[in-house]
Amino acid sequence: MNDALQRAIEADLGTRIVRSVQVQVQGGDCFAAYAEAFPLEPGWEDRVPLHQIAPLVVHAIKFGGGYVGAATDAIAQYS
Repeated sequence: MNDALQRAIEADLGTRIVRSVQVQVQGGDCFAAYAEAFPLEPGWEDRVPLHQIAPLVVHAIKFGGGYVGAATDAIAQYS
């Protein structure tokens, strides 16, 4: 596999993880069906909080409430 193809595959995996965790931030639960159709690399679940930080911060700013605590918790895992 050439380097360009490998980078494209890795970028797509990142994009799929981001899409999945954004659905979860908004209260959706499509992981089982999504994982069946488009399996992600092992350990992707460990990166969910990292990919949720940006949408959680936006939601915390716009809507407050439980999003503030969720954003704080996600950030704390990496600080």
